[in-house]
This record gives sequence, structure tokens and C-alpha cells, in this order.
Amino acid sequence: MKHLLLGTTALVAAGFMVGEAYAADPIKLGIGGYARGAGGVVLGDDDSLGESGAGRTNGRFRWDAEVHFKGETTLDNGITVGARIELEGQNAGDQIDEAFVDFSGGFGEVRFGQFNEAALQFCVGDPGNVTANFGANSPNEAFSNEGVNGLAPVTSLGTCYGVVGDDLNLTYFSPVFGGFQFGVSYQPNAPDQDTGPGGGTFAKGTPAQRDIFSAGATFSRDFDNVSLLVGGGASFVGKDDSDPNEATFYQAGFQVGFGGFSVGAAGSVGNDYQDSWGSTTPTGLVVATNSDYWTAQVGGSYTFEAWSVGLEWTHGEFEIASSSDEDTVDHIALTGSYALGPGIAIEGAASYVDYNDDDNVENAEYNAFTLATGFAISF
Repeated sequence: MKHLLLGTTALVAAGFMVGEAYAADPIKLGIGGYARGAGGVVLGDDDSLGESGAGRTNGRFRWDAEVHFKGETTLDNGITVGARIELEGQNAGDQIDEAFVDFSGGFGEVRFGQFNEAALQFCVGDPGNVTANFGANSPNEAFSNEGVNGLAPVTSLGTCYGVVGDDLNLTYFSPVFGGFQFGVSYQPNAPDQDTGPGGGTFAKGTPAQRDIFSAGATFSRDFDNVSLLVGGGASFVGKDDSDPNEATFYQAGFQVGFGGFSVGAAGSVGNDYQDSWGSTTPTGLVVATNSDYWTAQVGGSYTFEAWSVGLEWTHGEFEIASSSDEDTVDHIALTGSYALGPGIAIEGAASYVDYNDDDNVENAEYNAFTLATGFAISF
């Protein structure tokens, strides 16, 4: 895979040397992005003393927005050069989401910067979520409390986690061949979001994870009145100074569309996921070394004129204290949206979540119903 990346880089370099490399016009950045707002309530929450919902409110508002600065220009030799910077639209610790430049042409595309690894770029989930705000496949807005107080390993459940996520890497995307496309990524260190001026290379063992490779592919084709999308990918940590068992991630999914209907399924497996998330997960749950997980989801949707409705179920099993301690999480979500106009939608969701602690620790299990509504605007 490393030879493929080096060969691709050489191909791009050769392209620059063919003819004049001047652009008729410099890159001029345009503005895009999105704004999403939602409100939700929790019904039937486990909120007795010591349980996850204890002492918590019955509802809240959520807000998520980004402004995207993007632009491109085509050089005289036919190579297109683009840039994209995504600025968070709310108060957060990190104000920049993804930021990268790309070089594309008949050879495909080479991208460098901070963005998701190849396995996540080609990740295919179930089609049951028809909203931007909700759903049971890594929803942007989750209103239940299973992930608070260090109870569950995740606050949202899905099949597209990866091993590094948005981080500094080099990725090659192939051209589309008869509906098939693939991509490969390389990252020398993780996490690596460093900015210049630099101070030399990293000290050995810092960061612990090195030589991260990722690959993904999709196949998309229309057959008369039926459409098919199949995709998947894998990510590997080549060296981990903190753990002899390096983290790996595998994912696959498919979607079939006919008329206004779409159905599909997806699954993922993560080995040594604590190496990427840390021994303490983002929710505060302490996870043992060499812990693994797997998730699976099925769903379907129907679209008629401006209306869309979807139903999906996602199940996950996570090793926590040991390989014999497998906690389970289930999300079921009914989602709907109505398009008021291009890029403007009103959305709603009703969902049920159930967290089952394998050790049967008192007050550690959790279930709840939630209702939510909101809007999504893209520009």
C-alpha cells in the first residue's frame, strides 16, 4: 500500500511538469455550510438514585453549525487544485473541523490535510435515517442519557468509527471505473493535528500509534429501476508503543433502492478500540486493554414528493472490563423530514434506547424513550 501511495505521488508530480502549470485564475474561496437546531425530551427515563438519568433534566435544545470556505481552480495542464476549511459555528474547544487541499485530474485525487481516513470516506450505513439531526446510526443529536456518568462507552451508536477520524493524513482517491472507486490513506502518527513551524519529528513513543493505513471502496450502479450501493473499508495501526496488539477497524454495508423505497444493512468490528479512544472513553467509562466491539444495523426509508420517513435499528456489543464482559446497546429510531425548499427541512424523531450491563451492576442498566423535532439548513 505504501508503494501505491508513493507511486500516486510521483504521478501527480509528473503531471505538474507537463506543460505550463499556471492557472488562468487564482483560487477564490466560496462559502457554504449548514445550520441545525433541535429540541428533545426524554420519556420513561431510568432516573432513580444512582441511575444514569438521576438528577438530569427532561429535555434540552441542541445546536450545530459549520461554515465551509471552499474553492478551486484548474491549471493550464488540466490539474484542478482545491482547498476547503470547515469552521465550527458554535463555542467549542476546537474551532476548525476539517481542513485540506486536493489535486485532481484524470489520475484521480490526492488530498492532504485534516479529514477522515479512507475507510470512513467510503463507509456505507443503512438508509433508515432520513434526517441530519437524529437517527440510530451515530446521530448528531442524541437526547438520551445512556452515555453520561461513565455508564455506556458511546453516546451514539453506529458503524462508522474508524481508528483515527479527523486527523492529518495523505489520501489518494481513484477515478470511478464503471461505478467502482477506492481510496487509500497513510498517516505517520496519531493523533497528529500539529501546525507549523515545526520542531522536528516526534519523539519515539509519542504519540504511541504510528504508521496508520486505511483503505475503502464503493460500488454504485443503477439497474433499470433498482439502484445498488455497496461499500466498506478497513484501518490498521502498524505500530503501537503502548500496546503490542494494535487497533484495527473493519466496516461494510449496502443499500438497495427501488421506487421511493430504500433498504439496507451495515456492520463494523473494532479490535483494541481503547487504543484509539483511550482507556477512558469519551463518556468517561474505563475500558480494559485489548477490548473489542462490534455493531450492526438494518433500516429502510420511503420518500414521496417532499416527505421522507425512515426506520432503523442498531445493535452494539462492547467489551468493557474484560473479554467476558460484553455490554450491549440498542437504538431504535423512527425519523421523518419534510423539505420546505432546496436545502431546508423540518425534521422529527421518536426513538428508544436500551443499555444492558453484562455484570448486572446495580443501577448500571438504562432505557428511555425520546421525542425530538428540529430543522436542518444547508447553504
